[in-house]
Amino acid sequence: MAQPLYIKPDIRSTLGISIFTIPKPFLGNIGIIQHNAITSWTLLKPKPEIILFGDEIGTAAIAQDLGLNHVPDIECNSYGTPLLDSVFAQVQEQAIHDIITYINADILLLKDFTQAIEQVCQHLDTFLITGRRWNLDLSKPIEFQSPTWEDTLSQQVNQSGCLGAHDAKDYFIFPKYLFPTIPKFAVGRGYWDTWMVTTAAMKGYPIVDASQVVMAVHQNHTYAHLMGGKNEAHMGKEAQQNKTIGNVQAQGTIADSTWQLKPWHHHDSPRVSVIIIVENNSAIVERAVDSVLAQNYSDYEIIVVDGAGNQGVGSREQGIGSREGSPLAPLNKGGMRVAGNREQGVGSREGSPLAPLNKGGTGINKGGTGSRNLSKGGIVIKGGCVRKWGALCDWPTATLRERALEMAQGEFVTFLDSDSVLLPDALEKQVAAFDRESSTLDLLLSGWQLVEGEKITQVTPWQELPDLEDLHIWKLGKLWQPLRQSNSMFRRSRLDLVGGFNRELNQDAAMVEVILNLVFLRGSRALWLPEATCSYFGQRNTIEKQSTPVAEDMKEVIDSIFKQPTVKGWMQKLKARAYPKGVGSRE
Repeated sequence: MAQPLYIKPDIRSTLGISIFTIPKPFLGNIGIIQHNAITSWTLLKPKPEIILFGDEIGTAAIAQDLGLNHVPDIECNSYGTPLLDSVFAQVQEQAIHDIITYINADILLLKDFTQAIEQVCQHLDTFLITGRRWNLDLSKPIEFQSPTWEDTLSQQVNQSGCLGAHDAKDYFIFPKYLFPTIPKFAVGRGYWDTWMVTTAAMKGYPIVDASQVVMAVHQNHTYAHLMGGKNEAHMGKEAQQNKTIGNVQAQGTIADSTWQLKPWHHHDSPRVSVIIIVENNSAIVERAVDSVLAQNYSDYEIIVVDGAGNQGVGSREQGIGSREGSPLAPLNKGGMRVAGNREQGVGSREGSPLAPLNKGGTGINKGGTGSRNLSKGGIVIKGGCVRKWGALCDWPTATLRERALEMAQGEFVTFLDSDSVLLPDALEKQVAAFDRESSTLDLLLSGWQLVEGEKITQVTPWQELPDLEDLHIWKLGKLWQPLRQSNSMFRRSRLDLVGGFNRELNQDAAMVEVILNLVFLRGSRALWLPEATCSYFGQRNTIEKQSTPVAEDMKEVIDSIFKQPTVKGWMQKLKARAYPKGVGSRE
């Protein structure tokens, strides 16, 4: 599992680096793309040394225009493709800095790139840094003279960027001489990047995943320069030659990283936020809360949003632990802090009626009669009907869920139905699954149990839809079947990409829409944890015979998905295949 390394924001970088690349001809759209990318590198601070290799059309000209080093003489194979061994050898001799970076010539870089390298060098002597990219449609020259070009680009990525696959590696940062020689790999073809990761792992070098802190932007382009297109680049003859000469056996993805760069945060923030929304059935919520408190895992917070009635959580005069008249009164057994104002306790948010994470069990009445021992984890009861907000009992579930999400401080978020419970090792196994994949995993789904009296039925949805990473259009109509609110855990930063939940859909359908947006349109990586993590009570639904409203609402969900600006043209042509059998758009 990858060790965390927290990166401070806006640190001033002073480290010199040398960047090298092998551009394609500067013709047409790829010429614009490469000019954008290389220009962005020149604006890094401090300005890096940049070395362009090869004698393709336009390379000498841009090197002269931007004041870059140019090495035209490199070795090529019989197909005319540049070979990386000669390029790496020359970089070892010519680079003026001790830290060197290979990067593809279509990748835009922002200031976070050198900031991350600076801080890695403060902690590690040897390393190989790589990370996921963001794919973005850009066809025009970037206005670099604008002082806000980085902010504008970041906004474009957040609005319509799509995460690259965890096995796509477009840059490598490492100390000079870490790879003194490499095989005669053809650049731009498959498997050589895999060799870099697997070789680093074999030699015991720290492999650092920078995905969460470095926004490397890949400008989308065609593969018209190859007869076989993208497949030829990844799996064609030259790719197979790379695989053979490098003796590439393992996968060698970013998920194999041993270190993980993370954004700087307050160390008292929890890793997991468990959100429970109570809706007209508050009597059973205590069971759900108890299942979280009984977890083997301790680094969590609980947020309960009460949509069951119009009583407030309690004013200051009522006392922090009091919930007189509230349908959540059974929860006030001690050890739980309700939402209050700043004067109610240390650490609450100034100007907000919401108390922050009561981590570590420093709750009210702890140790007293009937109190709960919170030493296994913290809990915050933040009511949706806080008196200072007014009665929220008429708000739809999606709105309550968004309110709770605004409060959540966890790196991961899970939504627990009030009529379900978590199994004792659920959070422990879910977080461990995320950690095994470094920062490449964005969504984790699991199975569940149906409890009817003494009968327990194991539901194994991964058998119906085994490959969540290969979510084709014709599978969208089936995706609702294996989903329940309580069997999903999200990386919080990915939820922010899609702007919350659709308030016009029922709870389950809104959850499906968010997952479709993340996986199908925004490139989020989703995997199964092939075991149950929760139990549902009194529900007779199975995957084969299911009659929830979400089945009917899938038409609206799919209609909504295909309205998104991130849907590609080729996807639109296949839209009819996305609907459940016998069902079409309602538009």
